Amino acid sequence: MVGTLTNSLFLVIVHHKYGCSLVQSGLIRKKEIKKIERTLTPLATPGKTTYAIKVVTGKLPGSGTDANVYCIVTGANKATTGKLKMEYSDHLNKFEAGNADTFAVEGNDVGKIETLTLGHDGGGGLLSSSAWYCEKAKLTNLSTGECQHFMINKWFDSKKDDKKNRKNIQTISSC
Repeated sequence: MVGTLTNSLFLVIVHHKYGCSLVQSGLIRKKEIKKIERTLTPLATPGKTTYAIKVVTGKLPGSGTDANVYCIVTGANKATTGKLKMEYSDHLNKFEAGNADTFAVEGNDVGKIETLTLGHDGGGGLLSSSAWYCEKAKLTNLSTGECQHFMINKWFDSKKDDKKNRKNIQTISSC
């Protein structure tokens, strides 16, 4: 016996700078089904852009961190984004050993990307260290499509290597 579709599930999902949210859901009868599709474009803030940054945490013992990590993007004209918090990742527990975390951050459009500064606040939990070993990063200006790779392979820690929680990294290649 072949059945007919009598009800359908509908979802209304809104994408925003912190991810996406389910706004409404429910069932709709077949006779009420109409294709309603709208693309909503956020208003552009003059002089701002969204950057996608993917960072890969190393697999060395103690590589992960619970510290608050941030980035600063600098352009060829020396304009900077200022400090951008890397808060909302595609992983619930971000900056864990072996993870590749991707973030969307909004900041000043700096033009051609030249330098990426990564750092953290030195914080962490009582049972965790703030030390972080970052292998590499990929940074994309989502407005222009410009994409740059950064090889890092360094500890961000006040007790290891150069004893610094913040480092400036030059781009190594375009994507």
